[in-house]
Amino acid sequence: CRPPHPPPPCRYGHTAVPLGQRIYFVGGYEEDRAVGSGRDMVVLDLEQADERERRIREEFHARLERERRIQEFKEEQERKQREYEDRVRREREERMRLKEVEMMEFEDMLSRLPPKTFAPPPCLKYANKNTIWLKWEPVMFNSEGKRLRKGEVEYILYAR
Repeated sequence: CRPPHPPPPCRYGHTAVPLGQRIYFVGGYEEDRAVGSGRDMVVLDLEQADERERRIREEFHARLERERRIQEFKEEQERKQREYEDRVRREREERMRLKEVEMMEFEDMLSRLPPKTFAPPPCLKYANKNTIWLKWEPVMFNSEGKRLRKGEVEYILYAR
């Protein structure tokens, strides 16, 4: 079996670092002259071809599995986000429905009340810096048009 590339010349005084199935050689001397002033590097791959193919296949399948898991995780997160948003939307719609029911019940209660009777507007009779005197005509009939008896009406005056 022939190597794919010619071997590098012999060297000494170099730095060699093993990493996995490879050894990295940096710098050194060839026959009493410096090699590349420490910038050149030679890599010796000790991995067999069939072992390399097996490793590459395993790394490929491991990468596919990792990507599949990442995709499944993203899909699960998206599903959870959609479920959360749906739950929030349903809760908001339920709150709005309950508020509408409450308003409708209030409107229904108001529609069952008899209409209010309003008194004629008051007229200013006299005023000084501490007191005002008002005069108004008494209310004679209720909202249904029935005559009121004396003392049956309570007058409440609000001032701002």
